[in-house]
Amino acid sequence: MGKLKCNIYAPISEYSYYGDKSRVFIRHLIETRPDLDIHIVEYQSNKDRNGYKDEVLHPFVEAAFPDPEVCFYIGHPSLYNDFGSKGNIAFLDSTTIFNEQDARLFIDKCNQLTAVFVASNYAKISLLNLKYMNGEEEVKIKVPVIITTEFSVINELEDSKSTLLGTVPTPKNFLLEGRWDTEDSNVFGGKNKDNIAYIVSNYLNTFKDIDNAPGLIVNVYGDVPGTIDKRNLETHLNDIKKSISYTKSLPKIYLLNGILSPAQTKALYNDPKILALIHAPQRTDTVEMELNFMSTGKPIIFSGFGAQMEILNYDGNVPVNCATKELNVGVEGAGPRLADIYGDYVKYALYEVFYHYDSLKSKATDNSKIFLSTNNRERAIHIFEEAFKYFVPIAKEEEEKPTEEVKVEDVQEIPLVEEVVEKKEEQPIKKTAKKKKEGE
Repeated sequence: MGKLKCNIYAPISEYSYYGDKSRVFIRHLIETRPDLDIHIVEYQSNKDRNGYKDEVLHPFVEAAFPDPEVCFYIGHPSLYNDFGSKGNIAFLDSTTIFNEQDARLFIDKCNQLTAVFVASNYAKISLLNLKYMNGEEEVKIKVPVIITTEFSVINELEDSKSTLLGTVPTPKNFLLEGRWDTEDSNVFGGKNKDNIAYIVSNYLNTFKDIDNAPGLIVNVYGDVPGTIDKRNLETHLNDIKKSISYTKSLPKIYLLNGILSPAQTKALYNDPKILALIHAPQRTDTVEMELNFMSTGKPIIFSGFGAQMEILNYDGNVPVNCATKELNVGVEGAGPRLADIYGDYVKYALYEVFYHYDSLKSKATDNSKIFLSTNNRERAIHIFEEAFKYFVPIAKEEEEKPTEEVKVEDVQEIPLVEEVVEKKEEQPIKKTAKKKKEGE
């Protein structure tokens, strides 16, 4: 029996939080599924506010099979154009919709799949609640939705002594991360999806006119990380500072703009100048960023809603209270909702972490160790492997005559995310056939 032709579509690029996780699953398939003839295609999503318009950047390893038997997608359903004859699996990185057309596309594409993987129970519930009306018929997602655990993609990396904050004079700083796209405010009720400007404003008001105030490291990006983008972000930050009334001084803000490599990210998170992470978006289905930070044992300030509340709500972390509201896209019965965080609770969370840091850090360290011990790469791979094997059974091999020599076939390395400062080579993936034991 020949191998099953399998196309894998994955956002393996420096712009994707799912880049590293994509490689984990892809490598595992390459190493454990010799019955699949895998062709990998890289894509990068280019979001259009009138819906989703996505472009395939370039294929690598080999071009996609025109007639695949199995397809595996990581990303938004708008990318699902090819469907295999024997199985189609997807790992959804988001269940957010922006308009009725997008909702219909989302549901219809998902219903052409064999199964869907998501990273949280909240994401699963959002999917199952999502619907649209086709005349008098209610159309919902009907395929199995499987929860696989989140895990840290940098936890296993060696600690680095390098630092990105060598020129930062402020000894204690909060770290604010996310995407700062001003166009998002048109969809998300006047606020950016990750609440960056709103949090910066509340940080300035919390610590203004205070001696030895903590700094704020803003590690965000807009549409395309780079020089122009950095100038735009600096302009936005200065505009916010100008809007704050103060008597003596404002706390310091430092902009770290760009996509960091996993090694750089771990070095930043472990830097002793970083007190805590702030990531309090209006909506999130995953907590990959937070899980990477969790390995430091430091507190996390997060939205008290959705996947963050489901996974991060343990002693040592501080949730920001919020109200929930519908995503204003005109879709009847839309499942996804938004967290409208309150400014006073942002201020309270900042104050609580800064002035009760030692107590919170001790609790966060203990509880994060417990959580990470059961939510790890091995468990995620096990869930993924068993489910994938169920929906795409391993093809039985025909009896073969013993051979004296087994050839080793090289598989082209999956490129790493390009680092900002330095590059670190990764050993190529080897795909080997098992030698038969004597007498078989």
